[in-house]
Amino acid sequence: MPEWFDYLTFFQGKEDMSIREEKYESRIIRGFPVNTKLARYVMENAPSLRKEAYITTMDDYRARIKFQLKSIQVGNNIREPYLSSWPKFAETIIAHDYIGAQFNKRRNFKKLEAAAANVVAKLESPAEKVSALYEFIARNVEWNGRFTLFSDDQFD
Repeated sequence: MPEWFDYLTFFQGKEDMSIREEKYESRIIRGFPVNTKLARYVMENAPSLRKEAYITTMDDYRARIKFQLKSIQVGNNIREPYLSSWPKFAETIIAHDYIGAQFNKRRNFKKLEAAAANVVAKLESPAEKVSALYEFIARNVEWNGRFTLFSDDQFD
């Protein structure tokens, strides 16, 4: 991987890598010298997967390595983050017209807010409150059958 790209490495599966090697060396890429990270991961004698009843996502159980782009910095330019923190992600979502703007319109959620307040009123810990709110939403919010991140239109 060229030095410009900063990746997080995720290992999935219970099996451990028998070899995890990372080394750095300089290479020429498109006529320019670039420091690169070379990584080698080996898993030996990994157990096979058997199809199981009621499991529709076998890929979720396969041992694998995933790389997630964290940031890019080319030359002396400012590092541009691609992966941020959960608080930063929440700020971005809350600022979005089709998602957060709807939560900021109190009239859209007065009933839901009142009902949620009743659900958590006597609970103490944040974990209890989150669990109770999750159960409340699961029982009271209906899915329209579509897979989308955003609403089709902005509510007034």
